[in-house]
Amino acid sequence: VDGEFLHRSSDPCSVGEIMYRWNLDASAEEEFAIDIPVRGDREYDKKEVDVMVTGKTVRAGIKNMPPVLEGTLFMGVEHSMWQFDKKAQTITIHVEKNPTVQWPVIIQGPNGGKIDRQSLYHLGEAHEVGKGYQFAPDGEKALGYYFRSAEMKFGPAMVRLAQLYTPGVPKPPVMMSIEANAETAKTYLEQAAELGDAGAQAQLAYALMDPAGMQGTWTADAAAAMSWASKAAAQGLPDAHFLLGGLFEQQDKLAEAVARYRSAGDHPKALHRLAMLTAQGKGGLRRHVEQAQALLERALKLDPNLPRVSHAELEKAGGGGMLGAAGWEQVGIALGAVAVVGLCFLFVRRRQQAA
Repeated sequence: VDGEFLHRSSDPCSVGEIMYRWNLDASAEEEFAIDIPVRGDREYDKKEVDVMVTGKTVRAGIKNMPPVLEGTLFMGVEHSMWQFDKKAQTITIHVEKNPTVQWPVIIQGPNGGKIDRQSLYHLGEAHEVGKGYQFAPDGEKALGYYFRSAEMKFGPAMVRLAQLYTPGVPKPPVMMSIEANAETAKTYLEQAAELGDAGAQAQLAYALMDPAGMQGTWTADAAAAMSWASKAAAQGLPDAHFLLGGLFEQQDKLAEAVARYRSAGDHPKALHRLAMLTAQGKGGLRRHVEQAQALLERALKLDPNLPRVSHAELEKAGGGGMLGAAGWEQVGIALGAVAVVGLCFLFVRRRQQAA
């Protein structure tokens, strides 16, 4: 999702949000820009902006507030300048650097012991996947950075930790020492969800709806699941609309389910359910086998692993209109920790590329 996060606060860097972005490809050029959206409960003027860039360090944010970006730059810069777009409430720092080196991260370490929370997250990611000779794969270092970032209330770090602790979710070799713990994963999801992270809200909704899906021992809570899924859907998350559709189907509120499936757009599993409901003429839909076939083909093109239903089966209106326990498993209502938690990383990269 490219819209605003749900959470807003008087802190201009607004906990849980992406704090700065840059174009990773452009960082291989001689010049590139770092955009820092300033978010708060009011507009700020240029005179309130605090930016200091030396040859090796940077600090940027609002005066008398914790810096949004702070630390030692990945490499020294030859020249820099900054500007503040009051209308967009965005600080943009332009830097000139060695054009032969691409920057995998903006900040490589603290400056005087200080480093911002998003940079800690990026350092964790760099050590988890390995980014060049500067950041060899190191699970212990990666986990340490994620912990520090999460402690500073950075939502993406909480979400990554939730994924790493979720039982059954594949982990890279360097992170295999982490012992899966559903309760720990749920705790991190709750923390990120409270900060307004849409992916965490959707995954938490699934965890509350179906604890067994995360191998959890807590009691299912459909009402809380509905609440969190609704918050994620309000941010435009297709997975959340699909989840809400499934919840409404379980309650036999088929018209509401159809509306949510439609709101999910090109979500393949939502299209699959719309196909089934269209074939049956339920949820206020006119029974139309050819239209159901078209929806089904569209869903299978997007996700070939979805259950295939023949034209003859559609004519017989097979598949069941209201999802039972078997239906959830068959259609794949479980959003999947990998798919949903991964949304956070997609969001980070999308915002970087959009810079």
